[in-house]
Amino acid sequence: MPPIAAFPGTRFQSWYGGIRGLDWRALGIPSPGEYLDRYYEVANIEARVEPFHIIFSLFRFAVILEGIAARAKAGNAAAENAGAVGRLSVAYARHATELLAKASPVVGHHPA
Repeated sequence: MPPIAAFPGTRFQSWYGGIRGLDWRALGIPSPGEYLDRYYEVANIEARVEPFHIIFSLFRFAVILEGIAARAKAGNAAAENAGAVGRLSVAYARHATELLAKASPVVGHHPA
């Protein structure tokens, strides 16, 4: 599957700075659909990205960001903004949880 953690909706979310506010069309950055279409074409695969892949990638990225936050807290981060970047982990995990609840009738359901 494509490196979807780097792009699936995350670059367009209000909680993630990324390329938000930039004219990505003018910069030659494809939409998520265009990105995937090109990936499928180049990779020559029939499998398609499913909600599972996006949810998994968001949780994976949340864990990576937690590592960045831990290194910032320990004082051995690679970048000056590591603390702020690391704090995005909560937003990524929350977004993944919201997508999971929408994708699965079982998640978030609490029988009486």
